[in-house]
Amino acid sequence: MYHINWYGMTGKTFSSLQFFLYHKPGIFSNEIKWTEHIYRYLPGMLQHFIHYFLHFIFPFFIAVGFYRKNRLVTYLVFLATMLVDADHLLAEPVYQACRCSIGFHPLHSYIACGIYALLLLIPQLRIVAIGLLLHMITDGIDCYMSSIYCK
Repeated sequence: MYHINWYGMTGKTFSSLQFFLYHKPGIFSNEIKWTEHIYRYLPGMLQHFIHYFLHFIFPFFIAVGFYRKNRLVTYLVFLATMLVDADHLLAEPVYQACRCSIGFHPLHSYIACGIYALLLLIPQLRIVAIGLLLHMITDGIDCYMSSIYCK
């Protein structure tokens, strides 16, 4: 049994499991249990983690796995294809939490996605096309998750 209190070492005695499940997280949310914070914020945190994993980490694995000789250049090209997000600056407001970028922004339109798919046929632009399509797939997954979590 511990003698733990969130604000100091005085207070009620808890077992470690009770402390983990029931301690109060801070002075601004005294009535909310820690578990309620998890259920409230975990879906959004997972969505952001998956989104940025697919934007930054997954392309690295593709570059290393399929383009081993030029993996650094390939990864940098994949990162450069994220400049397609510059079309977000044309939107008003620039960022809106639950807005799906696929079909809303000009470079995220269905026609643009079709053009990116056609770029796969040109060998010199294949890496750029893969990066752009991976970006669109990532944003599509984010749109799907937003449709679940945004109300």
